[in-house]
Amino acid sequence: MQGLQVQSQPGATSIRRDPMLGGNEMAGLHAFLRSRCGSLKAAFNELDSHDVGQLTSDDFVKGLERLGYTEDAGAMFRSIDVSKTGLVTLKSFMNCLGDRVVEAIEAERQSSKTLSRSSSEDVWKSARIPTPKNSPPSLLTSNAVGNALKSGSALRSSTPDMVPGAVAPPSPHMPVAGADLLYARIARVEEQVAAEQRLRCETEQRLTQHLNSLVGVSISEQLDVLRQQLIEERCQRQVDVTSLRAALEAVRTSGVRPGDLQECVKSELDRSIGDIRSSLEQTCPVSPASSESELKKRLEDSRHATEQRFEALESAMKEATAAAAKAEPAEQLLNLLQQTRYLEERVDSMSSNVDLLTSTVETQARQAMELREDLLASLTSGEDKGSNGTDGTTFEKIQDFVREKMDRLRVEWNGAMEETH
Repeated sequence: MQGLQVQSQPGATSIRRDPMLGGNEMAGLHAFLRSRCGSLKAAFNELDSHDVGQLTSDDFVKGLERLGYTEDAGAMFRSIDVSKTGLVTLKSFMNCLGDRVVEAIEAERQSSKTLSRSSSEDVWKSARIPTPKNSPPSLLTSNAVGNALKSGSALRSSTPDMVPGAVAPPSPHMPVAGADLLYARIARVEEQVAAEQRLRCETEQRLTQHLNSLVGVSISEQLDVLRQQLIEERCQRQVDVTSLRAALEAVRTSGVRPGDLQECVKSELDRSIGDIRSSLEQTCPVSPASSESELKKRLEDSRHATEQRFEALESAMKEATAAAAKAEPAEQLLNLLQQTRYLEERVDSMSSNVDLLTSTVETQARQAMELREDLLASLTSGEDKGSNGTDGTTFEKIQDFVREKMDRLRVEWNGAMEETH
């Protein structure tokens, strides 16, 4: 059976056949929507999720899938969309799926059954042999005998219960009773399924109302609030990403220029050296020299102080020798030995301090030269990479490198000064 579509007019109802869809599918969709939503208008409102009064193909297909429809929803939409505009209004929806569609389908089904029955009867009538008017008596006798035999067979077929085990042959021009029984069973099953679906919808509605009463706010409103918060967070994240990219681009642009990079490195290096000097001056009574001239000057001062101490010790020894000439020999010898031992210890400690300070200064000078060479190499490699089009040494990497070197120098200076004192 081909599909049907009903077009309402002021005085009549016309039925248009759709080659894409069968009438059974349209009637099945009608029964499905009535069972799920109660009415066709409620079904249209359920499918119209955007509340615009029109249905697109996606809304129609997704809405039927959400309701649990398993047939071809796309073909249904194309059959309902008579004008091929891609939109279905409530009027066209009601015209194509209303009660008149079901009545028209049933009427066409009954008419098709009647036509098939009449055509079968015409076939059997046309198969009979006509009796000519001028037929001989023997032919008339044979016809009468044939009619009697036919009436007898009809009598036997009409009373099968009189003969045990007799089965009435099916009449070729009568409808089969099994098909009607099958249709009746299918109708009862559809009614049961519709009742179960209606009961399930009512149960779902009651559960939803109960949950809303328990929560205080409907779940859909909570989902809308969460969705709005998610949209705001995404917008804020996009703004943060944009600002971060702009900052990175500015840093990358400033890092490409070698002159600015060298100035930044020099200023950072000078600032780190100044921090080291100030920290050493605050922690140590004798601050280490920051240049070779100051270092030599301090070494000369320490040498003069050592010579003065040696001279003081020599004068003390001379005085002790003069005093010992007047004292007893044993006491003089003991005092001389003690003073000599004390002098040797002081000389050894001062010599070790001078050696340690000299080695520390040499080490710091060597490390300063290595640091200068490393910085020059880093700057050179950064300029080469920048000229080649690749990413050069960034300012952050050079800052980390300088801080690491300065921290190491600061720790070594502090350790050396603690050992000196």
